[in-house]
Amino acid sequence: MAFSESLNQAQVPFCSFCKLENITEWKCVDCDKQLCYECKRFHLWEFDWNSHNVVCTRPALAGGLSDLPELAKTCCTKHKEFGYTNYCLDCRQLMCPECIALGSIHFKHENITIVKCREKSLGDLEHLKTNIESRVLPNIEDKIKSLTGLDIAFEERHENEKIKIAKQAEKLKEQITQCTNMQLLYLEKFWKKNKDIIEKEKSQLIKIQKELKNEIKHIMSIKIKNCIEEIVHETADISSRIQQNSNPPVSFPQDIIMFHPKTNTTTDISTIMGGFKNHNMASEVKGRIRSYRLIQQIKQNSSLAVARDETIYIADDDCVSIEQKPHKKTKITRVKHGILDIATLDLSNLLLISREDLHDLTKNESGGTKSFYTLRNSNNIALALCVCGDGRVLVLYAKEVPSSKRKSECQIKLKIDMLSHNGTLMKIIKFNYPSQWNTFSTSRFRMRQNINGHLCIFCEGHGEVADISQDGTVNWKYKNYLACDIETTPIGNIIVLERYSNELKILNSGGELLQAMKLDLSKPETNSICFKNGKEFVIISREEMFILELSFPI
Repeated sequence: MAFSESLNQAQVPFCSFCKLENITEWKCVDCDKQLCYECKRFHLWEFDWNSHNVVCTRPALAGGLSDLPELAKTCCTKHKEFGYTNYCLDCRQLMCPECIALGSIHFKHENITIVKCREKSLGDLEHLKTNIESRVLPNIEDKIKSLTGLDIAFEERHENEKIKIAKQAEKLKEQITQCTNMQLLYLEKFWKKNKDIIEKEKSQLIKIQKELKNEIKHIMSIKIKNCIEEIVHETADISSRIQQNSNPPVSFPQDIIMFHPKTNTTTDISTIMGGFKNHNMASEVKGRIRSYRLIQQIKQNSSLAVARDETIYIADDDCVSIEQKPHKKTKITRVKHGILDIATLDLSNLLLISREDLHDLTKNESGGTKSFYTLRNSNNIALALCVCGDGRVLVLYAKEVPSSKRKSECQIKLKIDMLSHNGTLMKIIKFNYPSQWNTFSTSRFRMRQNINGHLCIFCEGHGEVADISQDGTVNWKYKNYLACDIETTPIGNIIVLERYSNELKILNSGGELLQAMKLDLSKPETNSICFKNGKEFVIISREEMFILELSFPI
């Protein structure tokens, strides 16, 4: 309930001094008088600050502030005799009555009482608490789950790689042993060849040696003969034989082989053993599909979003919105206009852009629908939106497209409005990414933020995905004319869903194709894809919803 409404419901007494129906939040205990804010200031001026005890008598509010302790009196740093009573919104500092007196620097500034300042501060703190609980903590939990899944996958791969290294080492040992045996055999053969030559030559010399010894015996026998004719004849024969064997030719082998061990460097060993290369695990991920029948058929130009509580929202341009909460009955609602794109904000809020009113961004809460943001020019046409991890909202739109050209093909300029979590414009991103306008492409622009802060923009009419930095630089483009939707992963990869091929493409943050994953879908007419949790994605077709569970986070 609003602050003023709470005070109106409580019977607040009139001010004892001015007698006007002013809000009396204060009471002088010494005078027993009810005081409004202005009269409180004059009352404190009349008396010394410490002589009269002025307390806050603000009625209890329904917002849970009734149990808060009374604000302690804090003396002003500039005017020691006065305590803080107000807060200057322009200067963002506390003030006493003297600080806002006539002629002071805060006199014409907008200010609120310290009670309202506490109420505003507590509201801001509550919002911060809600943001931590609904967005920051779940975001961190998602990343912890993804890291845990990766840790398991990396550990399995680590063990597999250790086995591969050990097998390679055993294989090399076998090859080294085989090579060693071959070298020993070759050395043995060469040694045997030389040995055979030596043995043959020795055998020949031994034979000649025996013959010469026999010649000596024969000479001795001739010496005792008395026939000169025989002596002359035998001497001639012996001389001839000795002449032939006196210097027999001998083949001496001189060549030998020697083993020269090679001095191998680490590079040589790595060349033989094998080395490491960077490898993206996403190229090996496998998927398992679970299918569910949609309660109502949706059109081709559908939008898909998954909240942090895993509520699945499906919408199309036929005014149909399907809400599927875990373990609850499906809820179908009809909206006023066909929906162009949707995204979830905080825990349960749904942002949507309608086809009939493209310049409005609407916030759909449990209490109803309200306007969240309006583009500054009525000729600007919103195309897509996404919610960043820190709660910022990005709206992609075509700048100033006259109504006369909206159904014809023409060159358009795209821009992005960056909004705070409450719809305040923070920044405008301009980038050089021209596109041809046509009625088909307006319904199939998609935008996602990647983990590196870049924006991935997809245009189905052109079959193109573009990666764009926050400063508007186009880093890379990826062409795929079968693509119908994109999604980014918590690890930084990009998934491109194809409509009729039963396949999705996984790209890294640099736009390189890592894997083309085949999907086992009953009908390949897929429309949209959205991240669900660490390893799961939601894919929808006209009649079915599929949960794609990956073997590990990508």
